[in-house]
Amino acid sequence: MTLLEHVMYYHEQHRLFLFSRAYVAERFHQYGFLETGADFLMQFFYYPWLGSAVMATVLTGCYLLCNFGLQMLIRCYDWLQLSLVAPLWALLSMTSIEYSPGAAVLALVFSVALWLLGMAVGLVCRYGFHRRFKPKTLARPWLPFVISGVIGAALMITAYCHVVKSFNPVERCLMLTERSVKNGDYQDALNRIEGYHNSGRDNQLLQYFRNVILTRQGQLPYRMMEHPQRFGLMSLYFPWTSDTRQSEYGAYMLESVGLLNDALHWENEALVVVGETAPHLVNLARYNIALGKPVIAQRYINLLKQSLFYSGEGKRLEQLKDDPQAMGLVNAFPEGAPSESGFFSNIIYVVHNLKQSLRYNPSNKAAEDLMLCIMLMTNDVVGFKNALPRDMRVMPRLYEEALMLYKIRVGDYAFAQEGLYVSPEVEKRFNDYVNIPFNMSKEEIARQFGDTYWYWMHYLSPYGPTVRDPQQQFAPSVTPAQHL
Repeated sequence: MTLLEHVMYYHEQHRLFLFSRAYVAERFHQYGFLETGADFLMQFFYYPWLGSAVMATVLTGCYLLCNFGLQMLIRCYDWLQLSLVAPLWALLSMTSIEYSPGAAVLALVFSVALWLLGMAVGLVCRYGFHRRFKPKTLARPWLPFVISGVIGAALMITAYCHVVKSFNPVERCLMLTERSVKNGDYQDALNRIEGYHNSGRDNQLLQYFRNVILTRQGQLPYRMMEHPQRFGLMSLYFPWTSDTRQSEYGAYMLESVGLLNDALHWENEALVVVGETAPHLVNLARYNIALGKPVIAQRYINLLKQSLFYSGEGKRLEQLKDDPQAMGLVNAFPEGAPSESGFFSNIIYVVHNLKQSLRYNPSNKAAEDLMLCIMLMTNDVVGFKNALPRDMRVMPRLYEEALMLYKIRVGDYAFAQEGLYVSPEVEKRFNDYVNIPFNMSKEEIARQFGDTYWYWMHYLSPYGPTVRDPQQQFAPSVTPAQHL
């Protein structure tokens, strides 16, 4: 199951079996026996080794039951290896997250039915299961073994080819990266993202996870441009677009900068879209506890306590529900701040929310970095300049490169009057950039200047290659640049 660990992880995270009559009755009524059984099986993949052992036992049981049943029905060995069909079909039906693991349950039900049928036929025909038959003597006794081996090998090769053909490396990278981010193993996640990027490909969700990690490590403005930001805002946060596929991921960045109320909205949306799954129940409990809402948190804790492997987490959260600080989450708004500010949360352009949070918590460096980077990803160099703290001791090169564009816009005197500064190294590199030979290829330009803000604005920005007018009506773009 190592090759399919990302599939099993996905299903474990998107299914939660609860040991309660109400849950079982509702699942049976809505989805039937197969999906309820799949929920039961997938819960064991909380520990990958345990889930693999359970699944291997189920598939082995399918083979043995089919084999015994067929032998009782046809009164000879299964030379054609028909007993392998059900377990192989179940295994091949779990090669992608798009397939339901209910196939394993269906294969098990079919195998039990075949075994029972074989036993019934044996009883009716008055030969018991314990009475073994003797195969007839053949002129070539080795022939059945050869036929059986060839058919078995053909089935295995066919199964292998199907797995290889249907295997999705992007899907695997996404699932395992998300698992590493959830577990706090940021280096493993960064290594996976780096490997995917080095293969010459880009993925919006992987870029988003990378920027989430950099934000949590305080490295966003220093390392963001190491990877081309082809997805603009969508690699920093998710503006609300009513896209249900994004509902599971919107809370990551918002939690990182302390916008817990906004993160709570995304988790509530995810609860509607994917149902009561363990990751979202845990987050909903955590956020409500951190926001001082223990009664609401208890509702999600009660559900977690009804599960097999998340009951311990539920009990831990229950003990801490009256202490908002125990969650270890940064709250952008100290107690009482929201009622004093009275502003409407902006679900499209989160910069407004970040500005309000910095009014009440100026020390929130993660929120400040995200706000400034979002401004730069929308070509808002003037707004970035106005929001930039003047007491910054060490300025990231990205910020200096943006200020260089502002300096060209207003002139040296006005720039100096505002107390702004750009290092000689950045000025020299900017001069090299604007004096690029006319015949230099795009690939060479990207190699030399691909990590600069100037290159991003000229070649990758979805808003065009110019600084945005502060008076211009602004609507965030949620699509990659089209002028590559």
